[in-house]
Amino acid sequence: MAVTLDKDAYYRRVKRLYCNWRKGEDEYANIDAIVVSVGVDEEIVYAKSTALQTWLFGYELTDTIMVFCDDKIIFMASKKKVEFLKQIANTKGNENANGAPAITLLIREKNESNKSSFDKMIEAIKESKNGKKIGVFSKDKFPGEFMKSWNDCLNKEGFDKIDISAVVAYTTAVKEDGELNLMKKAASITSEVFNKFFKERVMEIVDADEKVRHSKLAESVEKAIEEKKYLAGADPSTVEMCYPPIIQSGGNYNLKFSVVSDKNHMHFGAITCAMGIRFKSYCSNLVRTLMVDPSQEVQDNYNFLLQLQEELLKELRHGVKICDVYNAIMDVIKKQKPELLNKITKNLGFGMGIEFREGSLVINSKNQYKLKKGMVFSINLGFSDLTNKEGKKTEEKTYALFIGDTVLVDEDGPATVLTSVKKKVKNVGIFLKNEDEEEEEEEKDEAEDLLGRGSRAALLTERTRVRRTANSEVRIFTENEIAVELHVTVEISQLLFSSHSRARKSNVSYKNPSLMPKEPHIREMKIYIDKKYETVIMPVFGIATPFHIATIKVLIIVSSFTHVICPSSSLTVFFCSTYRASNMKAPGEQTVPALNLQNAFRIIKEVQKRYKTREAEEKEKEGIVKQDSLVINLNRSNPKLKDLYIRPNIAQKRMQGSLEAHVNGFRFTSVRGDKVDILYNNIKHALFQPCDGEMIIVLHLSSLLFLFSSRFNGAPYRSTCLLQPTSSALVNATEWVSVCLFYVVFCCYCFFLSFPPSLLPFSCDLKYTEGVQSLNWTKIMKTIVDDPEGFFEQGGWSFLEPEGEGSDAEEGDSESEIEDETFNPSEDDYEEEEEDSDEDYSSEAEESDYSKESLGSEEESGKDWDELEEEARKADRESRYEEEEEQSRSMSRKRKASVHSSGRGSNRGSRHSSAPPKKKRK
Repeated sequence: MAVTLDKDAYYRRVKRLYCNWRKGEDEYANIDAIVVSVGVDEEIVYAKSTALQTWLFGYELTDTIMVFCDDKIIFMASKKKVEFLKQIANTKGNENANGAPAITLLIREKNESNKSSFDKMIEAIKESKNGKKIGVFSKDKFPGEFMKSWNDCLNKEGFDKIDISAVVAYTTAVKEDGELNLMKKAASITSEVFNKFFKERVMEIVDADEKVRHSKLAESVEKAIEEKKYLAGADPSTVEMCYPPIIQSGGNYNLKFSVVSDKNHMHFGAITCAMGIRFKSYCSNLVRTLMVDPSQEVQDNYNFLLQLQEELLKELRHGVKICDVYNAIMDVIKKQKPELLNKITKNLGFGMGIEFREGSLVINSKNQYKLKKGMVFSINLGFSDLTNKEGKKTEEKTYALFIGDTVLVDEDGPATVLTSVKKKVKNVGIFLKNEDEEEEEEEKDEAEDLLGRGSRAALLTERTRVRRTANSEVRIFTENEIAVELHVTVEISQLLFSSHSRARKSNVSYKNPSLMPKEPHIREMKIYIDKKYETVIMPVFGIATPFHIATIKVLIIVSSFTHVICPSSSLTVFFCSTYRASNMKAPGEQTVPALNLQNAFRIIKEVQKRYKTREAEEKEKEGIVKQDSLVINLNRSNPKLKDLYIRPNIAQKRMQGSLEAHVNGFRFTSVRGDKVDILYNNIKHALFQPCDGEMIIVLHLSSLLFLFSSRFNGAPYRSTCLLQPTSSALVNATEWVSVCLFYVVFCCYCFFLSFPPSLLPFSCDLKYTEGVQSLNWTKIMKTIVDDPEGFFEQGGWSFLEPEGEGSDAEEGDSESEIEDETFNPSEDDYEEEEEDSDEDYSSEAEESDYSKESLGSEEESGKDWDELEEEARKADRESRYEEEEEQSRSMSRKRKASVHSSGRGSNRGSRHSSAPPKKKRK
C-alpha cells in the first residue's frame, strides 16, 4: 500500500515557516539556511527534528537530511523515502504549491560515503543568502555512521550554528483545524481512561481497603489503553502514553512530569494522578487529585486552587504576554492567601502539540512570547508541602494538591477546556462513613424494612395455598427479597457482559484496492486464492471479486461446477466450465481440463482449516486470566502436601506431585517437573472433602465455604455421588456437579434429593419454589440461553411461582384442579382405576405420613444436626420396612392389572399406561 502525503498541508505549513523566517524576527534574523538531520534512536521520544517532520509530512523519516535554503529545499533520504517525497516535489497543476520553494531530492546510498550528495548540499547552503550561519536544533543529537559523516562535513566547513528551537516551536504552536481535531480526540481519550478506569479503580481499592502500589496502579493504566472500550472508539494502534502515569500519595509528592510512580502503597488521603495520552502524534494531558475523607481545611485549599485555575483560564487570551498571565495569578495568591505563595508550582503550564512540552512556551515570569488564537496549553497548578493539622500518622501530616487540563486559547473570552473531567470537591472527594453513621442508617433501614414487611406479609398470607406459620411468612418475604436481588444482579451482570464482550471482528479482505494481487490468474478470469489475506478472488460478471474465507461456509466440487455458499451475504456462486483453467482441450478429450478448480478446491480447504484453527485458538484465549508471578518462599519449612494428583490432568497420564504454599500462592509440581501456580487472590472457592465415606480426599480450589455435617446423595451425569451442603451451595468435589434439580415423585417412596425446606434454604438465604407440574428443563434452558435479556425482562424465574398465589378468588383453584390439568384420564380409565382406588389412597396417605416424618415439625426446628441425623436414620430404617411391604403390594397389583388387561383388551391398557405419573418439583 502506497503511503500518501497530505500535499496541501505540506505547502501551507512550509510557506508559514518561510514567511516567519523572511520576517526576520528573533533568531530567524541571524540565519542563512536551516539544516535538520534525523537519525535512528529508539530512546528519543520527543525531538524538534522529528516534530518538524511530522508537522510537514505527517510521518517521521529516519536517516533523512533536510536543508532549507533561501530559494530551494533539498531532501536526502533512502530510495523508498525519496519515492514518498516525490508527491510534493512534483508541483505541476497544484495551486497551493505557488510560493513554496522548489524541491531537490537526493538518494542516500547504503555503505557509501555519499560525498557527492554532501557536496551538493554544502554548495546550496553557501549560496543561500550570506552562506555562513545555519539554524539547527542544538539539543537533537542522533547516533549512527550516517549522521556522524554529515556532522563532520558541516564542522569542516566552519558554519556558525544558531539554535532555532524556540522560534520554530512558536511557528508550529498555532494549530490548524485538523490538528485541533486530533488534540480534542486525544483529550477525550484521556478523559475516558481517567473516568472509566482510573477513578473507578481507586474507588474499588478504597472500598475494599486493598493495598496497591503506585507503580502497579500506573502499569494498569498503561494496559487500559490497549482496550478499545476506554478509547472513545479510537484504534488502539494510534494511541500511546505521552509519559508513564504518575500516581503519588502518602506524603511523598513531586509535582513534576519527569518523575515516576514509586513502589509505595497508595495511602487513602490526597492521591494525585497525572496522565497524558497521545493520539496520532498529538498530545493531551490531565491532572487530578482524589481526596479520601478530606478535612475542611484541605477542602478550602482545594477550592482556592480551583479558583486560581478559573482565573488562569480567563487570562489565557489572544495577544497577551505569557509572563503577564503568570504574574496575574501570583497577584491573586498574594491578596487572598499569601501563605501559599511559596507552595505553588514554579510554572503554571506549557505549550503542547506534537511534542508534549514546548520548552519555549512555559507559563512563567520570564516568557515574553505572546499568546495566539489556536495555541494549545497544558495548564497545571498545584500546592505542595501542605500540612494537615488533623493528621496523626507520618503519611497523613503532609499532603499536596495538583490539578491540570488541556486548554485551547481563543480570540475572545477565557480558554476552552478540552479535558472534560469534573474536578469539584463532590466529584473528586471520597467520603467514608464512620461506624456511628452506619449504625444510624442501618437502624433506619431496618425500620423501613419492617414497615414494608408488615404490609407485604399480610398480602402473602392471603396468597398462600397451604397453611403458613409466622416463620414461614417471614421466610416467604425473605425469599422474595432474595429473588429481586438475584434478578437485579443478573441484569447487571448481563449488561457488564454485553459491554465487555468482544465486538465481532469484521472480515475484510483488502482495506484498499491497491492490496489486490496482480497475478496472471486474476487477469485471465481464473480462480485465485490469496493465502496472505485469506481471500478467494473469483470472476463475477467479468470482474475479479474478493471473498474472505470466513464468508465461505460450504465448498463442493463436482464434475460440472463448484458450489460455494456465502451465508453472510446470502450469495450463491457457481463456477462452471467457462471459468476453468483453460478453454482449450487436446484432441481426443471430451471435456475441458479442470486442474485450476481442483487446485482451488484444495487450497481453499487448507486456508479454511488454518483460519478456523486460529479463530478457535483466539476464542479459547478470550477467557484466559493473566495472573501475577508467584513469589517463591525460599524457606524449606513451607506447608507441603505430597502424593497428590491434579485435575484436570496436565498430561495424558495422571501424574503424582506435591502442593507447596508460598508467599502469594500455591505451586503444584509433578514428578516430571511440570509446574502449576495458583495465586491466593485468584481462588474463588476453597473446598475440603475428607475421606469419611469417600474413596479419595479432595482439596478443591475454585471464598471459603463452611461445610455442615449432613450428607445427601444425588445422581448427576447418571452417576451416584455424595452432595454436601455448604453455606451457599450443594457441592461434590469429586464429580463435576454444576446444577441440581430437586423433585419428588408421588408414585414412589424414594426420592432423588430432599432436605428440610424450613431449615437449609432459609438459613442460607436461598430462593426455592415448589409445584406439581413437571417442567421440560431442556427447552426452558434453551429459551433462556437464546435470549437472556428478554427472559429477565419478562419476569425471569417468576414463572416458577405457584399459579394460585394472586387473590382470594384464585385461592379457589386448589391443587386438585391443577392436578386435573396434569393428569386427565378418560371415562374408561375410571372403571379400571376403581378396583385399585383403596390401595392408591392408602399409598398417598402413607406417602404423606412419610413426608411429615422426613421433613419434621416446627418443634424440631430447634434441634441440632446430630439429633436430626439420628432421627433421619430411624426414619430410613422404618421406610425400608415399608418399602418392602409396598413392593409386595405392587407386585400383587401388577398381577391383578395383567388379569384385568387381558380381560378388557389391549386398547384400554395402552391408554392407561400413557398417563404420566404425577410429580412434585421442589
